[in-house]
Amino acid sequence: MISELFLACLVTVMVETALFWLFGYRGRDEIIVVVCTNVITNLLLNLVLSGIFFSVWGWMIVLGELVVIAVETAVYTYAFGRFGKVLALTAAANVLSVLIGLLLLTGTRAVLIPWKESVV
Repeated sequence: MISELFLACLVTVMVETALFWLFGYRGRDEIIVVVCTNVITNLLLNLVLSGIFFSVWGWMIVLGELVVIAVETAVYTYAFGRFGKVLALTAAANVLSVLIGLLLLTGTRAVLIPWKESVV
């Protein structure tokens, strides 16, 4: 489970930091805020999801990601301003990191607990 959590967190930080960088958030402090916020929200969400059974997992990840988007948007708006741009970028970054995480972890499902989904 630890390796899946680490991989999910690493993918999220890489994808979302890259997307923020592409949209002009390149300062040292901006990158630190994005990385730290993503590490915290990703690990918390995945620790919560790790105890949820397959049948409700899909809905819980959607709800969890909405909470993560709200928290990250609040942090980024406080740090950077520009609520509308930050909200759109945060939503896009989270959707992209979930999709990439699912694609990367699809091949590892056989070694995970069979009645649970992968942690992403």
